[in-house]
Amino acid sequence: TKFQYLSQPIMNKNVSSRFIIFSTIALSMCLSVAPFGNGLSLAAPQWALLTLLYWSISAPNKVSIGTSWVTGIFFDVLTNASIGHNALIFSLAAYFGVIVYYRIKHYPIWLQTCYIFVLLFIIQLVNIFLINMTTGLSHSNLYWLPVLTSALCWPLLHSSLKNTQHSFNRL
Repeated sequence: TKFQYLSQPIMNKNVSSRFIIFSTIALSMCLSVAPFGNGLSLAAPQWALLTLLYWSISAPNKVSIGTSWVTGIFFDVLTNASIGHNALIFSLAAYFGVIVYYRIKHYPIWLQTCYIFVLLFIIQLVNIFLINMTTGLSHSNLYWLPVLTSALCWPLLHSSLKNTQHSFNRL
């Protein structure tokens, strides 16, 4: 009837959608640090970054630049990186995702993949700059391989997270 919404729990929708989002981010962080062997680890996609990009494009009101910064700090601790390194990278990615989410959300998947490739390329340039500033280590051409594999994994990740989003129909 008219007041039927009063009998339903108010916080369930919000709490469960945040739980799904943070669960997928946690799972992607685990995938990012999972050992795949020397050959495959060089080409491993940047799962955590891709997942944050998806949620910042798909649900920018729930995953913002601040969420990405906190996730980056956790990822820095998880990967034993300089504190703030991944936080800056993840925040930068979320910033670009939030800026263009109205447009990219409705692009066909192949065009989204092209956009994600360019975005990951720019982020990898910033990453190279940060590594050179903090450690002075040089990089090889294989350093660009995760950009390519991440962009190629975008359609799979996008469809998986979109199906998850629609199956819960709450996000």
